[in-house]
Amino acid sequence: MLELSPSQVSFIVMGLAAILAILITYSVSKKFKIPNPNFSLARATSTFFIIWLLWGDMVKTLEANTASETVGLFKYLTINHTKQDSSWLAQLSWDGMALGITVAVTVIGTALLSFVITRLGDISDRRR
Repeated sequence: MLELSPSQVSFIVMGLAAILAILITYSVSKKFKIPNPNFSLARATSTFFIIWLLWGDMVKTLEANTASETVGLFKYLTINHTKQDSSWLAQLSWDGMALGITVAVTVIGTALLSFVITRLGDISDRRR
């Protein structure tokens, strides 16, 4: 059990999802260069938002002394909160299948998006 309130969890999850998205976007942009800066920017922003939405999507239910949060588009993490006295206690439970699906969709989506935008950038550069 962790001592975390629901508002703290939201901040932590969104921050970690943004950091993960930045790291993956940076590594993809360094590994697969696009000479056209417009397409490079389009790939970077779309990759960032896809990853952020996959890993940072949250659904909350709040009641008087309990709260529940599910994290991720495929709900790979469930956080149950109980309020005791003046502090919140959080219990985490992971769903391995949903986590695996989230990782697979992230890898496939990032690769597919990079491939399509790279090809579009190549086509645009040939027309000039």
